Amino acid sequence: MTSGLTASISNSRSLELIVITIVFMISPVICFPLLVIGVYNQKKYAYFYICMFMGLLSMYYYPQGDQYRYLTDLLTYKNQSFSEIIDFNIVISIRNFNLITLSLFAASKTGFITLEIYRMLIVCFGCGIMMYIYQSVASSLENKIPRLFQFKLFLILLLSIPVYYMTQGFRSGLGAIFLSLGMYKLLQKNQSGYFWMLVSAFIHFSYLPLSIIYILGLKLKFRINNKNFIFYFLLLMLLLVTGITALYGKIPFITMMLDIYVFGSYGTDFVWNAYRLKEVLLINGLPTILMYALFLFSHKDRSDYRFSNVLYINLALLLISLPFQAFIQRLGIISVLLLAVYGIMNYKSMHLKKYSQIIILSLLVSSGYPFFMHRYCYYHSNIENFFISPLPLILQNTYDIDEANDLLNDEGVLKPQFLK
Repeated sequence: MTSGLTASISNSRSLELIVITIVFMISPVICFPLLVIGVYNQKKYAYFYICMFMGLLSMYYYPQGDQYRYLTDLLTYKNQSFSEIIDFNIVISIRNFNLITLSLFAASKTGFITLEIYRMLIVCFGCGIMMYIYQSVASSLENKIPRLFQFKLFLILLLSIPVYYMTQGFRSGLGAIFLSLGMYKLLQKNQSGYFWMLVSAFIHFSYLPLSIIYILGLKLKFRINNKNFIFYFLLLMLLLVTGITALYGKIPFITMMLDIYVFGSYGTDFVWNAYRLKEVLLINGLPTILMYALFLFSHKDRSDYRFSNVLYINLALLLISLPFQAFIQRLGIISVLLLAVYGIMNYKSMHLKKYSQIIILSLLVSSGYPFFMHRYCYYHSNIENFFISPLPLILQNTYDIDEANDLLNDEGVLKPQFLK
């Protein structure tokens, strides 16, 4: 009788999965509410299809900004050799030696992978990694957590995923996710964390020094807290200034990067104004401030302070990086991810049962505002087709380079006459 009941449950689950798959193929949009219900009921297939949904939606992002450059690169790489895109004798060319450029070069040689398909794969993969982290953390939580609250924890992690940065620029968003994976693995005392941190640096060079700092933070034998934070903040600032002074002018590639991101247009030469400050605040700034406030006033685990040490060090880096636009942006991405994971792991001390709704609201604003900023580009996209098309037609969506050339200037920004 028991075996018959087990078989019946197994058949029911198989039928449910088949139905969801068919509905998803007919219309991902119609299927989306079913996926939300599936996540609420902790169905594993729902996490996979949520990632697919996010990836498919990203296919309709108009190729403006960095995406315009990637579109032209993809088309150019078709007729280029590897040595033409990366010349180790030219310093600036070394910047192309990253996983995104290499994989885009490989995609161009297939002849059938469009930028939209490539973007979908990037977003699906990034979301999939975060779903893995969520399921791993959730499995270690108490079984008595109400489903509604666990669903709120899921929303916190889902909305912390830098979908915009993966959609718009690939590298900073995906690199931050791999860095988070590396951190999580090392917290679990899994040595593969070092590999995933190396992958993050190979996606975006700026994550290399950050990975090194985080690893050192994990290995500290003492506990950073609110009382001694100022001391370690000043010590870290002194070490960074000393390091930059020592390296500048010695290694050509590092000198070039410092000229761009510290002393150049993305650093001290960046002109701040009210609009840009609002942009930083609404994109990652608001949830970072709220979650750090909860973190600072939370009760820390005295037996395992490795994660809290890293978050204190990360806070120090955020404060040091305030004048530098590029650094504050990337630290904002990784801060939201790390704070979300820490919050789920320590939901009691972070008082998430009380404050989860305001955190979710801040993350909704943070996730949606970048797309609102570029809303004019959606007027020229095919986004309406996403809501009425079956999966096979969605996968065929692509944007024409000639049309993009007409709409965008050389920097991938929408021409003034189309801002309406």
